[in-house]
Amino acid sequence: MRSEKELDLRSIEKEYTLRHFPGEPYRLLKPITVQVKCLGEDDFLASFSDADMAISGDSAQEAFQNLAAHILDVLEVFEQEESTLGPEPARQLAVLRDYIAHVG
Repeated sequence: MRSEKELDLRSIEKEYTLRHFPGEPYRLLKPITVQVKCLGEDDFLASFSDADMAISGDSAQEAFQNLAAHILDVLEVFEQEESTLGPEPARQLAVLRDYIAHVG
């Protein structure tokens, strides 16, 4: 049986906005809404639902930062492999391109 504290932690979900990628050669065309959910005491999940992406971290901030880095990693890989992408990765790439542009 779960304690009340554990149940309360698991119900915490907050919305954050990703507005820029500091130090990266990308700019956001529009802000990305990120949901961060507490899954346990040191377990957080950040997600970008439009692109069906999620990644975890030991804190809400770490999960948010991990997701920002993951988004750029996926964008770079998918752009390099665009001609061989299946339907879902191609859809994700299209979503990412709606939100992110290369600078320069």
